Amino acid sequence: MADNSHKYGFRFARSLHGEPQPQIQRMRLASAYSPSANGTAVGLEVGDPVELLSTGYVDLCPGVEATPGTAGNPWGIVMGFGPLYNSQLGRMDPSAYYPTGGITYSTNLERMSYVWVCPVFGNLWSLDCDDNTTATTEAAYLALLGENVEHILAVDTTNANRPKADPFLHITGHATTNTFHWRIVDYSMSVGQDFSGKNVSLIVQANVTSEAPFTALGT
Repeated sequence: MADNSHKYGFRFARSLHGEPQPQIQRMRLASAYSPSANGTAVGLEVGDPVELLSTGYVDLCPGVEATPGTAGNPWGIVMGFGPLYNSQLGRMDPSAYYPTGGITYSTNLERMSYVWVCPVFGNLWSLDCDDNTTATTEAAYLALLGENVEHILAVDTTNANRPKADPFLHITGHATTNTFHWRIVDYSMSVGQDFSGKNVSLIVQANVTSEAPFTALGT
């Protein structure tokens, strides 16, 4: 058995409508928004799921890490960030992530925090599994296709200066329950993927989202 290399977050696999690349939208983060996962402060990274709020902002979409069955409704996946306000330098700076603790811009809207997001609806996504006991062979993963699953924010604090939400697929709870947020449609055919190891990548599509009119927006 050999563990597969862990690849962070949700990765765009392909569009269901033939587009060669994901279509992204500029979304907003609230002033002083401070992401957290299961009570741990984290930043936002490329590959993190976000939910759409009734305020017009997005925030990190929770999984089943806190209370099983209470995962948020995903709207999109983070693909990048606009320039973010650097209070130490007093200017907008390029950034590859949104920092732990957040950014306060108050009513200075020219300093607003923007994040580039690809809607989950209409696209397929690749994400690593969180265990290597639920399924350990290609045949076992094949049997999961068509079932539904939730994501989980495992939280990675290896780098104390840049803690991450670290999303995985929580395949332990796989079921035909149609209220689960992701449907397994395939497994990745990456060269060398070991189905007996950790971090097997599955291909999923959104099953329940905060895309209107399917569900209510987050709060």
